[in-house]
Amino acid sequence: MRPRFYGLALIALLCTSTAAFAAKPAVEFEPMVPGPLESVTPGPIQPNGPCLLGQNPTPAWVINWLLPPDDAYYTLLDPANCSCPNGQIALQMAHVALRFQTTCAQPVSVAIVGGHEDNGCWVPDPANVICAPTLYNLAPGAPGDFLFNLPLPATCCVTGKVFLEINFVAPGAGCSTSSTRPRLITGDGCIACTSYNIYPGGNDDLCVAAGFPGNPIMYVDGDCCSTTPAGTQSWGSLKSLYR
Repeated sequence: MRPRFYGLALIALLCTSTAAFAAKPAVEFEPMVPGPLESVTPGPIQPNGPCLLGQNPTPAWVINWLLPPDDAYYTLLDPANCSCPNGQIALQMAHVALRFQTTCAQPVSVAIVGGHEDNGCWVPDPANVICAPTLYNLAPGAPGDFLFNLPLPATCCVTGKVFLEINFVAPGAGCSTSSTRPRLITGDGCIACTSYNIYPGGNDDLCVAAGFPGNPIMYVDGDCCSTTPAGTQSWGSLKSLYR
């Protein structure tokens, strides 16, 4: 079990789920004031592909739930939702929506991993790395609500169901406490067997076990592959940098 600590309740707007948890206390969430997300691309810009995979709902809730290190979030991607020969999709740009409470720098790694069947759900398998992790330092320069656009390796071509992994690999410089850590942004309405959180001591379906009010905004855009689909790669050496 990894304890998670929170600050004072948010007056009037704060909502708390009533689900019971073995690994974590109840999630805290608040409604989000409608408005656009500011787009940030902390890496080389790639063209957005015509096919979108994952969860890209209208922003509705802000979630106080992050606790680095090794706090990893997963969203199911199904190439069958795109019309490409043999279901092969070149994944080009990953996206994640976050609220920054303060000006700081939050390190993350972004990868594509495989999965397996478990009780009728396709669940992530972090050991089955399909497209190797890329490190990014998310530093938007001001507090606010942001959509981070994170380029994936040029050879990230997949076939079959996979997961987008966003791992908050270490506490952020200037945002390592509950009141300063970035927060997830979700839509309204949560689809089970789609969004997961794997962390030391736990593995949660965010809609079922954690009681999220919506799926985190995490998705990938891509296009039909022109190369051979990517194979499994090791990322043990990368993780060792953040232990």
